[in-house]
Amino acid sequence: MTSFEQLLQEEEQSARMFLSAPNIQDRVLGKHTLERILRLKEAYNQQFPNSFEDWAETHYEIVAEMEYLFENNKDDLDAIPQRLLDVNEKEGSGGLKRFAIDLTDCFEAQNKGVIWGSEKDLNWIDAINKYLKTYL
Repeated sequence: MTSFEQLLQEEEQSARMFLSAPNIQDRVLGKHTLERILRLKEAYNQQFPNSFEDWAETHYEIVAEMEYLFENNKDDLDAIPQRLLDVNEKEGSGGLKRFAIDLTDCFEAQNKGVIWGSEKDLNWIDAINKYLKTYL
């Protein structure tokens, strides 16, 4: 659990305590605070369906692969997937950054709840490599 997730959990517990407070102002404050916390948690869970750490690790691997393809194939553009070349040509480095984020979001959403290594064929890095071969 990240420190942000821990903070949300603590704030939720605190807001829930206010719901049973003897005075009406505290109960109303607790209700509104809890509603805001729950909306924030939902937005966080949509952005990071597994966890922020999982998202960051996946993003790192995707960016590393994209960088590897560009750096090691400067003299052989045919070795770089056309989709990457197109994004780079049309949108530059900003487009590549957004593309890497989109790829990360999609991979994480497709693999929500997967426990990597729990079965013989659930290898995280192999899954990323297979995914990139499909989407790059």
